[in-house]
Amino acid sequence: YRKDFGVFLTNNISTIDDILSVVKFDDSILHKKILEPSCGQGIFLVRIIEKLHAKFSSKAVIEQFIANNLIFIDIDSRMVDATKDNLANCFQSLFNEAYSLDFQCYVYDFTKRLKTRQSNLFSQPTSHPLSNFLGQIDYIIGNPPYVSLYGRRDRKQNEKQRIEILNSYNQFPPSVQNGKINFVMLFLEHGLDFLKSNGKLSYIIDISFFETAYKHTRKFLLEN
Repeated sequence: YRKDFGVFLTNNISTIDDILSVVKFDDSILHKKILEPSCGQGIFLVRIIEKLHAKFSSKAVIEQFIANNLIFIDIDSRMVDATKDNLANCFQSLFNEAYSLDFQCYVYDFTKRLKTRQSNLFSQPTSHPLSNFLGQIDYIIGNPPYVSLYGRRDRKQNEKQRIEILNSYNQFPPSVQNGKINFVMLFLEHGLDFLKSNGKLSYIIDISFFETAYKHTRKFLLEN
């Protein structure tokens, strides 16, 4: 399961705080939207609430922030449920009251790129609820899945999947017909689709980012 879905849950607080260092916990945070596209058990979001509580102790402010400002996604419905439970438990521990509002959460494969204004090649229709967040997110944070396709120890599914990825993502030039693709590459590019022009993205990624397989990804990031 870990190999198929690239599940490596984060549990080191110092690492989590490093990733969250891009987030400014001042008065402006109450107007910011935060997306975690591979939420796991929600440790990043729980840590955000802890930090927010240190700044704003109001129960109503924290509850509204969870409901209106946090968006989280996972391909595994069990992970989405775990994140909901952990956020609710965090709220309960802070205020000794049950969390009473809804969550903005989705069971979705974030590698399936949603259609944007820049291209009509993408496979997913703009009618998907997540499309409403394209270009609207202030902070994207998290720990993308580590899944390699079409390389050594790959977890490739089929040729149709490879063609769909190459057609859906701009970082891969037409000359790339084969070669290693990693979900991290896709999470980086699709993450940019959701960011505002002055937004920030902060992921834990593997050191292999500096290897040859990622050269097109690095070029895309430098140019975009």
